[in-house]
Amino acid sequence: MSKLSSQQFRRILSARLPVFSPRPVWPHSRWVSFWASPIHHSSRSIWYCSLHGKLSCRFFLHQIAPAMFPDSICPICLASEDHPSHFLFLCLNKFSVW
Repeated sequence: MSKLSSQQFRRILSARLPVFSPRPVWPHSRWVSFWASPIHHSSRSIWYCSLHGKLSCRFFLHQIAPAMFPDSICPICLASEDHPSHFLFLCLNKFSVW
């Protein structure tokens, strides 16, 4: 299989994505606090994706593109299904990065 550009990959996945609400229902003050929080922008991006139900963990990727992601096992620990809780909190190998 040849490598896909990010645009090609996005087009393939966007055709199969479930419909989510555009953003969590938070008051303006909570969003201001979120954006002002003193965390690295890459970490904030992961949390933002999580809040919007767009986290790129294997659990969702397998559902959207099973040919490209034949299983939903965590690629880091290879011991558990990579669902959002595992991706964010439960994978001990990822925990040291967080």
